[in-house]
Amino acid sequence: TRAPRAAGYDSLLAASPDELGASPLPDLSLPETPAVASDDPNYVPTSLALVELLQWIRSERSLLPGAMTPLEHPIRVGVVFTAWDAVDLDWKREPPERYLAAHHALLKDYLACNFREDEVRVFALSATGGDLGDTAYRERYLASEKPCSRVWWKAPDGTLAEDPDLSVPLCWALYGEPGITD
Repeated sequence: TRAPRAAGYDSLLAASPDELGASPLPDLSLPETPAVASDDPNYVPTSLALVELLQWIRSERSLLPGAMTPLEHPIRVGVVFTAWDAVDLDWKREPPERYLAAHHALLKDYLACNFREDEVRVFALSATGGDLGDTAYRERYLASEKPCSRVWWKAPDGTLAEDPDLSVPLCWALYGEPGITD
């Protein structure tokens, strides 16, 4: 069974702002920052930044490069690809690990060499199920009462698992496999 959640969690997700007596959210959008071109000397590829972060976490745990974490103190690393609905259809049919290997080989290799297989899970997530910039989709999305969100990952048996619960990556990070199995 899935790990227990806070009381009222599911009902809170189903409540609208009007039902909660909340006022509309203020616009908290950040000003646009200029994009850094890949030939810019300040450009740091995402994979490299994540590997550096993971190296720092491992060094704080006094783990040498290539040394595996003790079984009793795992470091669970969840890689989450967001906006999965915007990815080509061919990738959606595959476990997200394949996307990681094809597009972020440095990160994939670092994870494979420095973490046990059960410590790493790759998730693909679509919070809205489509492009909210598309007016027709946005209207369908706002009119729908069923969740459009989905999370995909490779299950232990190798199949592509899917769940509408966006907390799956967090549940896995906190509780491991028991946190996401029914």
